[in-house]
Amino acid sequence: MHLNWKIAVADAIQMALYAVLAPVFLVIYIVQLFLRYLDDSKEVNAKHVLITGATSGLGEAMALKYAKTAATLHLFGRSEAKLKETEAACKNVNRKCNVKTYAVDITDSKKFVSMIEKCATEEKIDLVIAAAGIIRSTSNTPEDPMAYMDECIDVNVKGVMNTILPFVPKMKEEGKGQLCVIVGALGNGTFGSDPIYEGSKNCVRVMLEGMMGPLRRSGVSLTIVSPGYLHTKMTKGKKTFMMLEPSYMADRIFEGLQRKDSFICDPYPLYLLTALVRIIPAQVFVSVREWLAPSKSDKSA
Repeated sequence: MHLNWKIAVADAIQMALYAVLAPVFLVIYIVQLFLRYLDDSKEVNAKHVLITGATSGLGEAMALKYAKTAATLHLFGRSEAKLKETEAACKNVNRKCNVKTYAVDITDSKKFVSMIEKCATEEKIDLVIAAAGIIRSTSNTPEDPMAYMDECIDVNVKGVMNTILPFVPKMKEEGKGQLCVIVGALGNGTFGSDPIYEGSKNCVRVMLEGMMGPLRRSGVSLTIVSPGYLHTKMTKGKKTFMMLEPSYMADRIFEGLQRKDSFICDPYPLYLLTALVRIIPAQVFVSVREWLAPSKSDKSA
């Protein structure tokens, strides 16, 4: 059997990092449990929830989760047919839940913002979950870098901001409300595997972190969710470790939002690993990555 020594070295480095960081993970987890035990604040249970990207993946899983407890669900997605399927599934979970669907392409900013603003002004919304996202595997133009970049910016950055910003004035005025954005672990750093996607996610994360403090002082909770890879159509065919089920992550998010957590991360080791990448000097990161994973052009040379 031929041994790929570069992969072996990469695996050894990864395992060494886990061995060193394992005590850190344990301490952080114990501290979190202790703080939660001391927290006697009342859990928040949103009754009127708006979710984008509700026709598949984590967005759909969140819709099914909140269908159990919410009075009203406002579900946004591109496909009318898939929205109806999600609506039927939610009604099957809880027939008392009032499910409203909105078929719109998030990249059609004018139409999308108009529908979101109408919900913000005319509907009672306790919680907004921005779950719509795009990656190369779900892009319409994966082989065209410029077009793919436009898609990522339109969905992962503009789409997120167009979803949450219309609700901010009313929530600040009322001194309550929750905003939740699915950013992903790769929004906390980069491995260079898909720079355009990772760049868009890091961009929106920085914006959200800047908004978090001022919103909190106004009584509005903003939660950034950083899941690892999930078993969805976005990751179909991708081989990676610690792959999670959308339903499991939906449970984690639901519990975190009840506590008004600012950050929800799972699996935590992957989240911390991407964070560590940010503190590595760029030149070192680029050199190490090229050494471990040379480009196709290098292989063919």
